[in-house]
Amino acid sequence: MRYLSVLAILLTLVSCDKDIFVSVEPQMIVEGWIDADGFPMVILTESVVIEDNDYKEYSDLNKYMIKWAKVTVCDGEEEVVLTGKGTKDYFPPYIYTTTRMRGVAGKRYKLTVEYKDYYAEAETVIPEKISLDSMAVKYCNDKDSLFYIDAFFTDPLQKKNYYKFFTKVVERDSFYLSSDMAVLDDAQFSSSNVSVAVCSGSTIYDESDRMYFGADEKVLLKFVHIDSAAYSYWDMYKDVKAFSRNPLFPYSRNLPSNISGAYGYWFGYGSTEYMVDMKQNESVSHDTPSPLNFQ
Repeated sequence: MRYLSVLAILLTLVSCDKDIFVSVEPQMIVEGWIDADGFPMVILTESVVIEDNDYKEYSDLNKYMIKWAKVTVCDGEEEVVLTGKGTKDYFPPYIYTTTRMRGVAGKRYKLTVEYKDYYAEAETVIPEKISLDSMAVKYCNDKDSLFYIDAFFTDPLQKKNYYKFFTKVVERDSFYLSSDMAVLDDAQFSSSNVSVAVCSGSTIYDESDRMYFGADEKVLLKFVHIDSAAYSYWDMYKDVKAFSRNPLFPYSRNLPSNISGAYGYWFGYGSTEYMVDMKQNESVSHDTPSPLNFQ
Protein backbone atom coordinates (compact mmCIF):
# COMPACT_ATOMS: atom_id res chain seq x y z
CA MET A 1 0.00 0.00 0.00
CA ARG A 2 1.95 2.96 -1.30
CA TYR A 3 0.62 6.30 -0.13
CA LEU A 4 3.03 8.86 -1.58
CA SER A 5 6.75 9.18 -2.09
CA VAL A 6 7.05 12.66 -0.64
CA LEU A 7 9.68 12.24 2.00
CA ALA A 8 12.31 11.09 -0.46
CA ILE A 9 12.70 14.62 -1.80
CA LEU A 10 11.11 16.63 0.95
CA LEU A 11 13.41 16.83 3.88
CA THR A 12 16.68 18.16 2.51
CA LEU A 13 15.42 21.73 2.32
CA VAL A 14 16.43 23.43 5.56
CA SER A 15 15.40 26.98 4.77
CA CYS A 16 14.12 29.10 1.93
CA ASP A 17 14.55 32.75 2.78
CA LYS A 18 14.57 35.36 0.03
CA ASP A 19 15.01 32.60 -2.58
CA ILE A 20 18.27 31.42 -1.00
CA PHE A 21 18.36 27.64 -0.56
CA VAL A 22 20.39 26.07 2.23
CA SER A 23 20.94 22.34 1.76
CA VAL A 24 22.26 19.62 4.03
CA GLU A 25 23.81 16.20 3.53
CA PRO A 26 21.53 13.48 2.15
CA GLN A 27 19.50 11.57 4.73
CA MET A 28 17.90 8.14 4.63
CA ILE A 29 14.13 8.20 4.24
CA VAL A 30 12.06 5.31 5.59
CA GLU A 31 8.44 4.78 4.57
CA GLY A 32 7.11 1.66 6.25
CA TRP A 33 3.87 0.14 7.50
CA ILE A 34 2.37 -3.14 8.64
CA ASP A 35 -1.37 -3.82 8.46
CA ALA A 36 -3.31 -6.11 10.75
CA ASP A 37 -3.32 -9.43 8.83
CA GLY A 38 -0.92 -7.91 6.28
CA PHE A 39 2.79 -8.14 5.59
CA PRO A 40 5.42 -5.51 6.49
CA MET A 41 6.21 -3.10 3.66
CA VAL A 42 9.18 -0.73 3.59
CA ILE A 43 10.45 1.71 0.95
CA LEU A 44 13.88 3.30 1.32
CA THR A 45 15.33 6.32 -0.44
CA GLU A 46 17.95 8.95 0.11
CA SER A 47 16.80 12.54 0.30
CA VAL A 48 17.60 14.81 -2.60
CA VAL A 49 19.92 17.71 -1.86
CA ILE A 50 18.32 20.80 -3.40
CA GLU A 51 20.92 23.28 -4.60
CA ASP A 52 20.24 26.86 -5.66
CA ASN A 53 18.67 26.92 -9.17
CA ASP A 54 18.74 23.12 -9.23
CA TYR A 55 15.87 21.50 -11.14
CA LYS A 56 14.63 17.99 -10.35
CA GLU A 57 12.21 15.80 -12.31
CA TYR A 58 9.90 13.39 -10.47
CA SER A 59 11.56 10.58 -12.41
CA ASP A 60 14.86 11.51 -10.74
CA LEU A 61 13.59 9.72 -7.64
CA ASN A 62 14.71 6.44 -9.22
CA LYS A 63 18.30 7.55 -8.70
CA TYR A 64 17.77 7.80 -4.96
CA MET A 65 16.34 4.34 -4.29
CA ILE A 66 18.17 2.28 -1.66
CA LYS A 67 18.33 -1.31 -2.89
CA TRP A 68 20.90 -3.12 -0.77
CA ALA A 69 19.89 -2.37 2.80
CA LYS A 70 19.37 -4.89 5.58
CA VAL A 71 15.80 -4.36 6.77
CA THR A 72 14.63 -6.33 9.80
CA VAL A 73 11.27 -6.54 11.60
CA CYS A 74 10.93 -8.11 15.05
CA ASP A 75 7.62 -8.81 16.81
CA GLY A 76 9.17 -9.79 20.14
CA GLU A 77 9.09 -13.48 19.26
CA GLU A 78 10.50 -13.70 15.76
CA GLU A 79 12.93 -11.57 13.75
CA VAL A 80 12.61 -11.54 9.96
CA VAL A 81 14.91 -9.97 7.35
CA LEU A 82 12.82 -8.43 4.57
CA THR A 83 13.57 -9.12 0.92
CA GLY A 84 14.09 -6.24 -1.50
CA LYS A 85 12.49 -6.50 -4.92
CA GLY A 86 11.53 -4.39 -7.90
CA THR A 87 7.86 -3.68 -8.46
CA LYS A 88 5.69 -1.69 -10.87
CA ASP A 89 3.08 -1.03 -8.18
CA TYR A 90 5.03 1.65 -6.31
CA PHE A 91 7.14 4.67 -7.05
CA PRO A 92 10.07 4.56 -6.67
CA PRO A 93 9.65 0.98 -7.95
CA TYR A 94 11.44 -0.96 -5.20
CA ILE A 95 10.12 -2.35 -1.92
CA TYR A 96 11.23 -4.50 1.01
CA THR A 97 8.72 -7.07 2.26
CA THR A 98 8.22 -10.67 3.40
CA THR A 99 5.49 -13.29 3.58
CA ARG A 100 7.06 -14.85 6.68
CA MET A 101 5.45 -12.37 9.08
CA ARG A 102 1.86 -11.19 9.19
CA GLY A 103 0.68 -8.28 11.33
CA VAL A 104 -1.39 -8.99 14.45
CA ALA A 105 -3.49 -6.30 16.12
CA GLY A 106 -2.16 -5.40 19.55
CA LYS A 107 1.40 -6.55 18.83
CA ARG A 108 4.49 -4.31 18.86
CA TYR A 109 6.84 -4.36 15.85
CA LYS A 110 10.39 -3.06 15.81
CA LEU A 111 11.95 -2.03 12.50
CA THR A 112 15.71 -1.70 11.98
CA VAL A 113 17.42 -0.55 8.79
CA GLU A 114 21.16 -0.79 8.08
CA TYR A 115 22.71 0.69 4.94
CA LYS A 116 26.28 2.00 4.55
CA ASP A 117 26.71 4.57 7.37
CA TYR A 118 22.97 4.71 8.07
CA TYR A 119 21.32 2.96 10.99
CA ALA A 120 17.66 3.60 11.75
CA GLU A 121 15.08 2.06 14.04
CA ALA A 122 11.47 2.56 15.07
CA GLU A 123 8.67 0.77 16.89
CA THR A 124 4.94 0.68 16.34
CA VAL A 125 1.91 -1.14 17.72
CA ILE A 126 -0.92 -2.23 15.41
CA PRO A 127 -4.22 -0.85 16.80
CA GLU A 128 -7.29 -3.06 16.97
CA LYS A 129 -9.47 -3.21 13.86
CA ILE A 130 -12.68 -1.16 13.84
CA SER A 131 -15.11 -2.06 11.05
CA LEU A 132 -17.46 0.19 9.13
CA ASP A 133 -21.15 -0.10 9.97
CA SER A 134 -22.31 0.90 6.49
CA MET A 135 -21.49 2.90 3.37
CA ALA A 136 -23.48 5.08 1.00
CA VAL A 137 -22.60 6.33 -2.49
CA LYS A 138 -23.52 9.99 -2.96
CA TYR A 139 -23.72 12.24 -6.02
CA CYS A 140 -21.61 15.38 -5.84
CA ASN A 141 -24.59 17.27 -7.27
CA ASP A 142 -27.77 16.57 -9.23
CA LYS A 143 -26.23 17.30 -12.63
CA ASP A 144 -22.99 15.39 -12.20
CA SER A 145 -21.99 11.74 -12.64
CA LEU A 146 -19.24 12.02 -10.04
CA PHE A 147 -19.55 10.42 -6.62
CA TYR A 148 -18.05 10.26 -3.18
CA ILE A 149 -18.54 7.64 -0.45
CA ASP A 150 -20.20 8.25 2.88
CA ALA A 151 -18.70 5.87 5.43
CA PHE A 152 -20.43 5.21 8.77
CA PHE A 153 -18.84 3.69 11.86
CA THR A 154 -19.12 3.63 15.65
CA ASP A 155 -16.31 5.21 17.63
CA PRO A 156 -15.63 3.30 20.87
CA LEU A 157 -16.05 5.69 23.80
CA GLN A 158 -13.76 3.92 26.26
CA LYS A 159 -10.46 5.13 24.76
CA LYS A 160 -8.81 7.73 22.54
CA ASN A 161 -8.92 6.89 18.82
CA TYR A 162 -7.64 8.17 15.49
CA TYR A 163 -8.69 7.07 12.00
CA LYS A 164 -7.59 7.34 8.37
CA PHE A 165 -9.10 6.41 4.97
CA PHE A 166 -7.25 5.39 1.81
CA THR A 167 -8.72 4.61 -1.61
CA LYS A 168 -7.61 2.70 -4.68
CA VAL A 169 -9.55 2.89 -7.95
CA VAL A 170 -9.33 -0.49 -9.65
CA GLU A 171 -7.63 -0.35 -13.09
CA ARG A 172 -6.45 3.22 -12.42
CA ASP A 173 -4.40 3.27 -9.23
CA SER A 174 -1.59 0.79 -8.59
CA PHE A 175 -1.50 1.49 -4.84
CA TYR A 176 -3.66 2.97 -2.10
CA LEU A 177 -3.82 6.77 -2.05
CA SER A 178 -4.51 9.03 0.89
CA SER A 179 -8.03 10.42 1.03
CA ASP A 180 -6.58 13.58 2.46
CA MET A 181 -9.57 15.11 4.24
CA ALA A 182 -10.42 11.77 5.90
CA VAL A 183 -7.91 11.82 8.76
CA LEU A 184 -9.78 11.94 12.03
CA ASP A 185 -9.28 12.60 15.74
CA ASP A 186 -12.28 11.41 17.77
CA ALA A 187 -12.17 14.68 19.70
CA GLN A 188 -13.81 16.11 16.56
CA PHE A 189 -16.89 13.87 16.95
CA SER A 190 -20.12 15.06 18.56
CA SER A 191 -21.29 11.48 19.15
CA SER A 192 -20.07 7.90 18.80
CA ASN A 193 -22.00 7.52 15.52
CA VAL A 194 -19.69 8.94 12.87
CA SER A 195 -20.21 9.76 9.18
CA VAL A 196 -17.24 10.61 6.97
CA ALA A 197 -17.20 11.77 3.34
CA VAL A 198 -14.43 9.81 1.59
CA CYS A 199 -13.13 11.26 -1.68
CA SER A 200 -10.61 9.98 -4.19
CA GLY A 201 -6.96 10.09 -3.24
CA SER A 202 -4.30 11.73 -5.39
CA THR A 203 -0.53 11.91 -5.69
CA ILE A 204 1.85 14.79 -6.29
CA TYR A 205 2.23 13.43 -9.82
CA ASP A 206 -1.50 13.68 -10.60
CA GLU A 207 -2.10 16.91 -12.48
CA SER A 208 -5.87 16.38 -12.70
CA ASP A 209 -6.38 17.23 -9.00
CA ARG A 210 -9.37 14.89 -9.06
CA MET A 211 -11.39 14.48 -5.86
CA TYR A 212 -14.31 12.27 -6.82
CA PHE A 213 -15.07 8.83 -8.26
CA GLY A 214 -16.53 8.14 -11.70
CA ALA A 215 -19.82 6.38 -12.36
CA ASP A 216 -18.23 3.20 -13.77
CA GLU A 217 -15.38 2.79 -11.30
CA LYS A 218 -14.74 0.12 -8.71
CA VAL A 219 -13.11 1.47 -5.58
CA LEU A 220 -11.15 -0.32 -2.89
CA LEU A 221 -11.56 1.54 0.39
CA LYS A 222 -9.22 0.99 3.33
CA PHE A 223 -10.48 2.10 6.74
CA VAL A 224 -7.60 2.32 9.21
CA HIS A 225 -7.45 2.65 12.98
CA ILE A 226 -4.18 4.52 13.64
CA ASP A 227 -2.15 5.76 16.59
CA SER A 228 -1.29 9.36 17.52
CA ALA A 229 2.05 9.32 15.63
CA ALA A 230 0.35 8.28 12.40
CA TYR A 231 -2.39 10.85 12.96
CA SER A 232 0.18 13.64 13.40
CA TYR A 233 1.92 12.64 10.17
CA TRP A 234 -1.19 12.33 7.99
CA ASP A 235 -2.86 15.41 9.47
CA MET A 236 0.15 17.56 8.63
CA TYR A 237 0.48 15.87 5.24
CA LYS A 238 -3.10 16.94 4.53
CA ASP A 239 -2.25 20.54 5.45
CA VAL A 240 0.93 20.53 3.38
CA LYS A 241 -1.02 19.48 0.29
CA ALA A 242 -3.86 21.91 0.97
CA PHE A 243 -1.84 25.02 1.75
CA SER A 244 1.41 24.72 -0.15
CA ARG A 245 -0.11 22.84 -3.13
CA ASN A 246 3.33 21.26 -3.52
CA PRO A 247 4.43 18.73 -0.88
CA LEU A 248 8.01 18.94 -2.18
CA PHE A 249 8.37 22.26 -0.34
CA PRO A 250 6.40 22.31 2.93
CA TYR A 251 4.83 25.58 3.89
CA SER A 252 6.17 25.68 7.45
CA ARG A 253 8.13 22.67 8.65
CA ASN A 254 8.97 19.07 7.82
CA LEU A 255 6.50 16.26 8.25
CA PRO A 256 6.66 14.49 11.63
CA SER A 257 8.85 11.39 11.92
CA ASN A 258 8.87 8.51 14.39
CA ILE A 259 12.16 7.09 13.03
CA SER A 260 15.38 7.29 15.04
CA GLY A 261 18.44 7.76 12.80
CA ALA A 262 16.45 8.71 9.67
CA TYR A 263 13.41 10.61 8.51
CA GLY A 264 10.08 9.03 7.70
CA TYR A 265 7.60 6.73 9.38
CA TRP A 266 6.96 3.17 10.54
CA PHE A 267 3.24 2.76 11.32
CA GLY A 268 0.99 -0.09 12.38
CA TYR A 269 -2.48 -0.03 10.86
CA GLY A 270 -5.61 -1.70 12.21
CA SER A 271 -7.10 -1.80 8.73
CA THR A 272 -10.20 -3.22 7.12
CA GLU A 273 -10.71 -3.20 3.33
CA TYR A 274 -13.91 -2.92 1.30
CA MET A 275 -14.94 -2.95 -2.36
CA VAL A 276 -17.41 -0.36 -3.69
CA ASP A 277 -18.78 -0.77 -7.22
CA MET A 278 -19.98 2.71 -8.14
CA LYS A 279 -22.02 1.43 -11.09
CA GLN A 280 -24.04 -0.93 -8.90
CA ASN A 281 -24.53 1.64 -6.13
CA GLU A 282 -25.72 4.75 -7.95
CA SER A 283 -28.63 5.07 -5.54
CA VAL A 284 -27.95 5.62 -1.85
CA SER A 285 -27.43 2.32 -0.06
CA HIS A 286 -26.85 1.67 3.63
CA ASP A 287 -26.28 -2.06 3.38
CA THR A 288 -23.79 -3.39 5.90
CA PRO A 289 -20.48 -3.68 3.99
CA SER A 290 -18.52 -6.91 3.91
CA PRO A 291 -14.78 -6.60 4.59
CA LEU A 292 -12.49 -8.04 1.94
CA ASN A 293 -10.38 -10.99 3.07
CA PHE A 294 -7.03 -10.85 1.28
CA GLN A 295 -5.01 -14.05 1.59
